[in-house]
Amino acid sequence: MKYTPMPSQVLMERWMLANPEAAIFADMGLGKTAATLSVISRLLLDFEINGVLIVAPLRVALLTWPAEIAKYEEFKWMRIADLRTYEGKQAWDLCTAHVYIINYDQLQSFCSEVWGANRKREMPVDMVVWDELSRCKNAKSKRVKAFLPYRAFFKRHVGLTGSPTPNSYMDLQPQIRLLDGGKRLGANFFEFQRRYFESDYMGYHWEMKPHSKRLIENKLGDIALTLRKEDYMEVPPTTYIDEEVKFPPPLMKQYREFQKT
Repeated sequence: MKYTPMPSQVLMERWMLANPEAAIFADMGLGKTAATLSVISRLLLDFEINGVLIVAPLRVALLTWPAEIAKYEEFKWMRIADLRTYEGKQAWDLCTAHVYIINYDQLQSFCSEVWGANRKREMPVDMVVWDELSRCKNAKSKRVKAFLPYRAFFKRHVGLTGSPTPNSYMDLQPQIRLLDGGKRLGANFFEFQRRYFESDYMGYHWEMKPHSKRLIENKLGDIALTLRKEDYMEVPPTTYIDEEVKFPPPLMKQYREFQKT
């Protein structure tokens, strides 16, 4: 199949090419994966990058990215390596692939085993793509902390997600720090928290200070591109259908327990 970009994908491609540090906040269905592969293909063909590391949830890493590469004629030339396998790690050592994929749960061990053993060794990649960037919203995440010492080895950083603020704007700082090293929202989460949020007297509940939302959005104006499905796709109104499901007795017992606890 020939890759013919949709208007939303054209915007995403231009944004990623123009910004070495790019966050794409786009709803599902707008073509983030294919647009990113188009950018990767162009950068590889123009010798602007040597290779790319894609970090994604396990299912997405195993199925979505390889399927998208195989789907379009323009991307089939790119060799892909799964870093969870011996063959993938061998491809990394020999620099024989263009796209290297790893899932989030394996990232920490990969950093210590592959990079930690020889930090000065030249890597086969100089671009990183974080698929489902919101997986990195926790400032205390070990996987994020494991990667940060090696962030400077990459000259291009892309983050993809449809839900950058699943809980609040407080989730943004760890995600953006991965992309820009802390230039926009700071490198320290607690300083960011104190600057833009205020807590109750016990320090348990935090709310945004007046004007913080606008200030944060202004800080991200040159890194984040936000695309909403309703602006690019004709989506019918949501229809809710209630269906009663009869559980077998053992499952119903578990459900009642779950309901209580």
